[in-house]
Amino acid sequence: MGRAEKPEERLQVVFFAAVEEGSIARLEYQASTCATLLAYCELLRRLATGTVPGAVLAMRPWDLASRLHGVPVRKQDRAGLALAALKSALGGAERKGRGADRMRVAYIFSTQGHTVSYKLGKMILPQLEEDRHGAEVAGMFFFEDNVYFLRQGDPIGERLVAVAKKNNILLMCCDQCCYEREIAGELFDGVQIGCFPDLYKALEANPPHQVITL
Repeated sequence: MGRAEKPEERLQVVFFAAVEEGSIARLEYQASTCATLLAYCELLRRLATGTVPGAVLAMRPWDLASRLHGVPVRKQDRAGLALAALKSALGGAERKGRGADRMRVAYIFSTQGHTVSYKLGKMILPQLEEDRHGAEVAGMFFFEDNVYFLRQGDPIGERLVAVAKKNNILLMCCDQCCYEREIAGELFDGVQIGCFPDLYKALEANPPHQVITL
């Protein structure tokens, strides 16, 4: 359960989330009788159900507000309220599902060459597929030409996306790297693009103990 409120306007929203096999299986909410807030909650429920939590955790209030047209500027803050409640609910659902914490790591792939094809493709990825990596992976962030591995049709990327969905692993590519290579619209479904602030925000509910740069 996750709650967010704005006492000065008597606004409150509560989200209930169920995460199963790495995906958001069910979402329910209760909110104050504000038409705009209820509309944002319902839109968020439809957008988030069936996706991985990392995709929601990477969302910003404007990402939600921009999808609902005709809302006065003074009421667009309701989008942030709904999103805050859902992010809180997802953090609680993930902690409940994990039980006792294991070592959690995040990988940043910044070196070009064989970093992804060898270290990820031949070492980390097979270990994750066979559940023998030894640590929980919270997320992976890709720089430079490494973003090409997350483009639709790449065999390593296809395997990685499947593992990420099963294990709730955030996959994010450097936004500028994608824009420069003109592949921002060609990434696998569920892969996010962003910069460091987006990465930190997305990992807030499932923070890694160690960040490893390869």
